[in-house]
Amino acid sequence: MTQAGMESAQDLALLSPALGISAGGGPLTSFFVRGVGALTVNPLTDSAIAQNFDGVYLGRSSGAAGQGLYDLERVELLKGPQGTLYGRNATGGVVNYIPVKPILGENSGYLQAEIGDYSKIGLQGAANIAVSDTVAIRVSGNKLERDGYSDDETNDQDAYSLRGQLLFEPTDKLSIRLSADYSKIDSVGPGGDLIGTYANPTGAPGGPAITDFMPSGLSKNTGPTDQGANAIRTGVLHTPSFAFFQPIQQDDLYQDISWTGFMAEVNYQTDLGTLTFIPAYRESEQDYQFAGPGFAPAKTLEDNEQTSFELRFATDLDGPVNGIVGCVLFRGRNQHQHRFFTELCVTSAEL
Repeated sequence: MTQAGMESAQDLALLSPALGISAGGGPLTSFFVRGVGALTVNPLTDSAIAQNFDGVYLGRSSGAAGQGLYDLERVELLKGPQGTLYGRNATGGVVNYIPVKPILGENSGYLQAEIGDYSKIGLQGAANIAVSDTVAIRVSGNKLERDGYSDDETNDQDAYSLRGQLLFEPTDKLSIRLSADYSKIDSVGPGGDLIGTYANPTGAPGGPAITDFMPSGLSKNTGPTDQGANAIRTGVLHTPSFAFFQPIQQDDLYQDISWTGFMAEVNYQTDLGTLTFIPAYRESEQDYQFAGPGFAPAKTLEDNEQTSFELRFATDLDGPVNGIVGCVLFRGRNQHQHRFFTELCVTSAEL
């Protein structure tokens, strides 16, 4: 993942042609596996691709945007329906983000720095500390800053993440791991590039057809707040007011988003198998505003909380038959304020 230059979970599509990921407005991200996914990325809807971070289900569709790809053991992509083991919201598949766990009896770490074009500066690292023979701590972090790919500074990055873990193994049969993580995004956010408009015919004979496409003549990195893009935008009528689009200002686009998570994993091994208990709590605070070539700025204030408890038993028998039995209790709460203007799709955008 490091060699591929991936910065966040939105870049995972670089690893597999079966995985399609596209950024929506603000932190909203659309996941498709083998063409199966949810067409909408509304914060109040459930995803068709289940995402789990460190074994904890992420209940909101925007959960992936806060996952910085740092100090990970691996990322798993399970294609096709996975409801048997992962329950609901796994119609198209599952993406699992699995961080590196603390290691007993080892003092180690790493530090990685990166610079690049668009004034990119990246820094990440981790430290594994052996407190005693039965206790280990792992602390890791990530910081990324990059100017926007578009001329108006949209499609930029300004984020950091922290994660701390404590592993306690008092006996060979019992292990307890506690984990806490925090991620913060403070950037302009994604922006669509105006590549052209479709004709809006008046119905006069010999006039243009509604399917006639008129290229904008702007470069693909112009951005939605560029003067040239706004010049085209303000000449297009929209509904329901049948007025001209208003220009998009750079102050109209921003992201101020944070994610916080706490979890524990308790494993107890018996002669028949392993009993696992995972309680977890996650929350996010999201204040963002985005716009596109075909709609007005949409402001969203959103607070999410989720609490989950998972209990499962995996057998480890000598015979040809083994199995898993368990249950999950999940409860989520969403406070959402959203201002959005529905308008005709009279433009074409490339994100």
